[in-house]
Amino acid sequence: MLDLEKATTQYPVEVSGWDTEHNFFVEKTTLEWSEASGRTVLVRRRLQQGALMFVRLAGPLQTAYPLAYRVKAIQRRGARGLYCAHLEQMRGEGSPANEGIFGQTE
Repeated sequence: MLDLEKATTQYPVEVSGWDTEHNFFVEKTTLEWSEASGRTVLVRRRLQQGALMFVRLAGPLQTAYPLAYRVKAIQRRGARGLYCAHLEQMRGEGSPANEGIFGQTE
């Protein structure tokens, strides 16, 4: 039996935002989404907790516009210099949304 708490879905995405040096960046990466850990992306840029990041689906699911996310937490990942950003979707006046990336309620 599949444990849905541990199931992870991956989506090819393009992320953009401002790093800790206030430089704008755009990267292609993979968004991982699961009930247990929420949404995370690996990026090469060091980000601040609370930073605004834009995520747009790429590949066959490509969308024309990005969704706004706030970085809830950031962790250094391995020796390759990657950072794991834990994301929280934003809605309206900078308040977190209660829905996941495709309208899935959290």
